[in-house]
This record gives sequence, C-alpha cells and structure tokens, in this order.
Amino acid sequence: MMKGILSKLFGTRHERERKRVQPIVDAINEHYARLQQVSEEELRGQTAKFRGILADRTRVLVERVEALKELKRTTKDAAEREKYDNELGGLDGRGGVEK
Repeated sequence: MMKGILSKLFGTRHERERKRVQPIVDAINEHYARLQQVSEEELRGQTAKFRGILADRTRVLVERVEALKELKRTTKDAAEREKYDNELGGLDGRGGVEK
C-alpha cells in the first residue's frame, strides 16, 4: 500500500528515469531530423571539419604525451621513469598511454 502511494506521488522508477532522459532523446531526434536533409557529401565534409577541430584542441596534449614517452624511454633513472609513467597515466585517464 505504501509503495503504491509513493509511486503515485513520485512516479515509478521507470517513469522518473524516462523523464530524466527525455530531453536528451528529444535533442537526438531533432539532430536526426536535421541530418536527414544533409547530403552524404556534406556529412563527409563535416567529418573532416570535426577531425580538424579535434586535432587542434588535442594538439598540446598529444605533444605532451609524446614528450613524456620520449623522456621515459631515454631516462636511465628508474624513479624518473616511474614519475613519467605516472604522469602519462594521469593524462589518458586509464593508467597508461599506448599508441
């Protein structure tokens, strides 16, 4: 009985979750409708554009990662190598950077 009252007041877990994600679903549907009117060639152009934007925004990070890898590779001191390794792990968020 109490569960029924609470469900009527606050909705079921499913209803609350649906309410939470509905704005995201609506935004996706708007993008989908807009993209239906875009040609394949325009989409390919957008892909190239986005790749360029990502490359520009991540350039500094990629350069830092490469510099740390080189320092780690060339240093003879184990403590220094570990320091560089730890910094590399912090940059990629997984505990290590592999290419």
